[in-house]
Amino acid sequence: MAVSIARACIRNSRRGRFFNVVELVNKLDAESRVEHQGRTADRIYRLDIRILDELGPA
Repeated sequence: MAVSIARACIRNSRRGRFFNVVELVNKLDAESRVEHQGRTADRIYRLDIRILDELGPA
């Protein structure tokens, strides 16, 4: 359902992206360690729609 909503938004000229929550948290944590804190957060903030998948690989 989330993918369908995202596709509809993107077709209407909205910017969106799919994120795996575990990978996103790891990326944000890694950025904070190398003093690049905020880069990913800024990119995410500029999106119109964000899809967060909390389920990992089975």
